[in-house]
Amino acid sequence: MKALHIREVDGFKIVEGIGEPVCDPIESKKSAYKKLGVGATHHEIITEMVSNPEFFSHVKGQVNVTDYEAKKVAITLQKKRPYEAVTRSGEIICDNRGRTWFNYVDGAWTQGEIKCVGEALPDGATWREDLSINQLRVINETEELEKIARLSPESRIEAAQVEIEAAKRAAVIKRLETEITDDDEEGLDNVRHWYRSEISRIEKKYGLPSERKKSESSG
Repeated sequence: MKALHIREVDGFKIVEGIGEPVCDPIESKKSAYKKLGVGATHHEIITEMVSNPEFFSHVKGQVNVTDYEAKKVAITLQKKRPYEAVTRSGEIICDNRGRTWFNYVDGAWTQGEIKCVGEALPDGATWREDLSINQLRVINETEELEKIARLSPESRIEAAQVEIEAAKRAAVIKRLETEITDDDEEGLDNVRHWYRSEISRIEKKYGLPSERKKSESSG
């Protein structure tokens, strides 16, 4: 006799493992007394109960089955692949809970997450882990732009300023490296060009007026 550890999820009885069943102490003790007789010691009774269990308790979350059935379930558990589960009836079903998928429809990426056992990948969709590097880059950029669009004007300026300060620090490091390895005006011009390009990218990203436009309007 074995015990299947069962958890009910989304209407499915999922097998999570196989273990030993819990002995029924009352019925097992009665059976041991019958076998050994009234003269048996307490130690002999307990030894008989443990060595030759016959009666088992019904425990919540467990189903007692024969050794043969348990072996069949064990073989099925070994066959299942990642993102699959085995039901009480021995069927292998998909279990994609927590996995994110993306679908490219009408020129835009949409996404969703699997919430239930038995729910398969939607038609035309792709799992996040199966996307190419370029697809992930486009998706990440789109998600970042959508996040920025939800910011207030004040928060947008603050977030942009954080990136601008980081660009300044990076430019200083690049300039120091240039002075050490290639101390000429061309190297410094390259650093200045990189810095201006970064500032322009950040301003465009957050929808802010460029420094040039601000200076022209103030003048």
